[in-house]
Parts: sequence; C-alpha cells; structure tokens
Amino acid sequence: MWNEKGGAVLLPSLSKIFLRPGTNHVGNDMDLTECRMRFEADGWRFLPFDLAGKVDKGAKSYVQRVPVAGGEAFLSRWCRVVPGTSRTMTDGAGWRRFLAAVAKFVDAPAAWALDDLKSQYERRRSEIARSASVIPDSDEQIARCDDAIKVITRELKKAEARDMSTGDEVIPDAVD
Repeated sequence: MWNEKGGAVLLPSLSKIFLRPGTNHVGNDMDLTECRMRFEADGWRFLPFDLAGKVDKGAKSYVQRVPVAGGEAFLSRWCRVVPGTSRTMTDGAGWRRFLAAVAKFVDAPAAWALDDLKSQYERRRSEIARSASVIPDSDEQIARCDDAIKVITRELKKAEARDMSTGDEVIPDAVD
C-alpha cells in the first residue's frame, strides 16, 4: 500500500509483522520460513535490515532494540524513547529519507492502488470543503489534498502506461 506523506512525494506505507512463536505462522523454534512464504504469497515484501545503511552511513539495521520495563521493545532507528515515559519522538526527516530509499527498493504501486488512493483524497477534500465553515484551516487542508491528488495523478499516469505495456492491468470487456 502506498500513501502520500510530506506533500510533495509519494512514499510507501510500511507495516509490521508480530513475530512470536505460534503467531503469523512462526514456528516454535522461531523458524520464519513459513511466515515469509505466506506473506510473500500475499504480495508482502520483506525489507533487508541493511537497507538503513543506504540512508544513514554505518547503520546495520532499521530496527533498534530498546530496553523497557519487563524486557525489550523493537523500534525503528528513527524513533527515540523519552526517558522515564512511554512516549517516543520520531525523526521525521530521517524517516522520510528511509521511505525514499524503500520506494526505490520495492515495486512501484499498481494503477488500481493509486486510483483507490486518489479516490480517498478526493473524498477527503470534498468532506473538508463541505464543512469549511467550521474548520479554521480548511483552505490549507484543501490545498494539501489538491497537492496530493496532483502527485497521485502523475504517478497514476506512469503506472497506467507501465501496466499497459506489461499487460499487468486487465480491463474487463463490458460488451457481451
């Protein structure tokens, strides 16, 4: 899945998998073979840990192990824990640089996914416009939605051209 972040660029949206024996097809011996096989069959792409090195020189992983009460937590390397609390602070610029590196690593989004994303932003824009009289910064939000729609439309045109040339996008015949 892809979504718009930062207003000017389309960046991937990442997900986490809970890895504990007995969940998500993880074996009791922490064997991840079946887990990887099933998730990859569903279209997931696993990121190599050293991908962070393309963003931060010397970084060996995009995950860090943080000691917490009762054990350890695993957070992204662009996330810092506020001592004495359960709060975290994210380095947004570093995270966006990492997402830009991930975007080069993963496959470009399919046209149907971009079309769905564009529809989401169009609906969001119309909802904001409908209630503009009660939203103080509605003009700014509408402008951000318009920027996102422009970026997504540009990427959608590229994806449609790419999918038509490879035959990946199938358009059913409406005529009997």
